[in-house]
Amino acid sequence: MLKEQFQYWYNLRQEANRCDDPEKANRLKRNIDQAELNRVYYDYFFEGFMKSLLTRYLPLFLMLAYVNEAFKPSQLLERFGRTYVIKVPVHAGEPILMGSVFWFFLCVLFSYGLCSLGKSIGKKARTRRPPSQGDP
Repeated sequence: MLKEQFQYWYNLRQEANRCDDPEKANRLKRNIDQAELNRVYYDYFFEGFMKSLLTRYLPLFLMLAYVNEAFKPSQLLERFGRTYVIKVPVHAGEPILMGSVFWFFLCVLFSYGLCSLGKSIGKKARTRRPPSQGDP
C-alpha cells in the first residue's frame, strides 16, 4: 500500500514537472514534496527497514544470544572438558582457540555462502536451454 501511495505521488510530481510554466511547476513540485511525497517515502523506507530487521537480523541476534549464554566457556568445560569449540593449529606459536560465538559467525557466513552458491547454480541451470531434437 505504501509503495502504491509513493508511486501515485511520484507520478503526480512528474506530471507537475511537465507543466508549461516552470515557476508554477517548481511550486507544485515543492508543495507535493512537502505535503505527501516525503512522508510517504520515509514511511515506505521505515516499513522496509523494520521488515528487514524483524525477518533477518532479529532472529540472528536472538540465536547469537542463546549461543552466547548456553555455550559459555564454563559450560563448555563442564560439558565437554574444554573451554573452546575448535582449536586451529598454527605452525609457529600457540594454537588459535575458537569460542562458541566466533564459531556461530563462521557457521552463519558459511550457510549464507552456500545459499548464494545454490541460488547462482539454480539460476544457471534455469537459464541453460535444453538441446532440441534436431541439434547435433
